Amino acid sequence: LPFGVEAAIGYAPNTSDGMGNSYKSGGAQSDADKDGSNATQYRISATPIDGLTIGGDYYEVGGDKIATISQEKSGGNVYAKYAMGNFKVGYYKGKLEPAKTTDKAATASADTATALNGDRYESDGFGVEFAVNDQLSISYMSEDFTRTDITNDGTGSTYSASSVTSEQTTLMAAYNI
Repeated sequence: LPFGVEAAIGYAPNTSDGMGNSYKSGGAQSDADKDGSNATQYRISATPIDGLTIGGDYYEVGGDKIATISQEKSGGNVYAKYAMGNFKVGYYKGKLEPAKTTDKAATASADTATALNGDRYESDGFGVEFAVNDQLSISYMSEDFTRTDITNDGTGSTYSASSVTSEQTTLMAAYNI
């Protein structure tokens, strides 16, 4: 394809048992749950000019879901990276909306019991790498991870979002023997 375009679609049947129970696997097919009974992922990437790669992916669940689902699981990422000589730079942005069986937005409080109970997660980061020589490279990376909770004022008409962000900065040196 022109510009080095690559596309892929992946499908996983019967994901509700946690093992993608295929025709080769023994045992009964699992019941429906909040994450659905199958998953599909789409990916595309391109290299429009030498050294530049751009791409993205999207993930969604489908099939049998329990009746009380209030938010379906989905997520995706986009990225760009550029390499020139011994120097590389890259950026990514991602989002995830986990499956929910209760509508937290219909209540007046957020579910903050664990880091995994947010309504939406976003991440973004960038990195820079320099290859000093064939054996030694040094790199820097900065990432932000945001968890967003959506709550209701109790009347059902006013919603608000609260977010918590975690930041990470990494310096690395790698030496190949």
